[in-house]
Amino acid sequence: MLEREFIAFMAKHALWSQGEKLLLGVSGGVDSMTLATLLLRTRVPFVMAHCNFGLRGEESDGDEELVRRWAENNGVRLYVKRFNTAHEAQMAGESIQIAARRLRYEWFERLAEKEECAHVAVAHNRDDTIETFFINLIRGTGLRGLCGIPVKTRSVVRPLMFASRERIERYAGLLKIPYRVDSTNLSDKYLRNRIRHHLIPLFNELSPSFADRMIENMTNLSESRRLLDSFVALEERAFIEDNDVRMLDMDSLSGGIPLDLLLYELLGSSGFSSGICSDMAECYREGKSGRRFFGAESTILLDRGRLIMGDGKIEKGLPHIAVTIVDRARITDLRPPEGVVYADADKLDITTLALRRVENGDRMIPFGMKGSKKLSDIMVDAKLSLDEKRNVCVVTSGDTIVWCVGLRFSDLYKVDDSTRKVAVLSVKKEEE
Repeated sequence: MLEREFIAFMAKHALWSQGEKLLLGVSGGVDSMTLATLLLRTRVPFVMAHCNFGLRGEESDGDEELVRRWAENNGVRLYVKRFNTAHEAQMAGESIQIAARRLRYEWFERLAEKEECAHVAVAHNRDDTIETFFINLIRGTGLRGLCGIPVKTRSVVRPLMFASRERIERYAGLLKIPYRVDSTNLSDKYLRNRIRHHLIPLFNELSPSFADRMIENMTNLSESRRLLDSFVALEERAFIEDNDVRMLDMDSLSGGIPLDLLLYELLGSSGFSSGICSDMAECYREGKSGRRFFGAESTILLDRGRLIMGDGKIEKGLPHIAVTIVDRARITDLRPPEGVVYADADKLDITTLALRRVENGDRMIPFGMKGSKKLSDIMVDAKLSLDEKRNVCVVTSGDTIVWCVGLRFSDLYKVDDSTRKVAVLSVKKEEE
């Protein structure tokens, strides 16, 4: 019976402790509705969260209605949030799928904190992880991408990873669990669906035990991944700090891992691709010095056997802010000239206005949006080069960003019908 395996799987992987409350993400599909039923029948305390992404019209509303009805009938607290996903994707320069995933997990995280839930539970199953293996293989990946979907990542748990989609559907039919079928899952428009509908059935035809072998393969790859991680952790001792400059002493590396792979493991999270890391390794082996390598977020200088992080930054001097306060009646056209923004003067704290470079973690609420957005994402959307990113400035009022100069203005300070005084802001170079 699925319930016994469910309990055993939870215990084997220590997904949560007895009595801990979960936040369950439910779509209305067979996987999430089955997981909700299993949690209910095994007396695990949980609340539910449903995202209506508004992408399938009446079909999306039907999913929401089913989830609402199930929650009410079973006495489970439910949260529902509607997103304008297409708009969010456009504003962030993301695909619909990536935007939906980001919005979903950001909301889940906030909701779990509010409800004091120990974990967020989602309903990925065994078939999902096999499909993910092939998606990553086709797109190109390292060892981590071939390990499939992990059973647990930080606060997210996946208690159905032991069960195939077929078994879940059979259990749902036996218990008459209500669920909805997402019509987009039937289309071959998406890579995952093409793998699901065509590639996996072919492998199953070649080997009836294909799914079991794949799970064994990914388990072995995960063990290899953990072994690699332990070696990489030992090599991190080669990082040194000197006068606030971080360096990697290549001569201190043990040589136990191929250098190309090791550099990618150590530097990949800083925006350096495997190809760039291979170039670094080759230059080091050939004794070359003075070469610079450019990643997505920083640069590295190879200097006499050391990789010096963040070298080669090109920063221009900071300009200064020019502020003029005028009556709202004098502004006949709310479209300011290039290099100028109009702000509601009463919403600003003029005495704290300041200009500085962008810092890690900076966020603002761009004009026309309700939620905040990372400035790093805004710069990516604008397709700025590395040097252009380093020279972006922000105007702040207290701790709040008013203007990411040349890119986005904050919705918090927009001029509207209630505005009495307008602050005309611009930035000028010192020589001006």
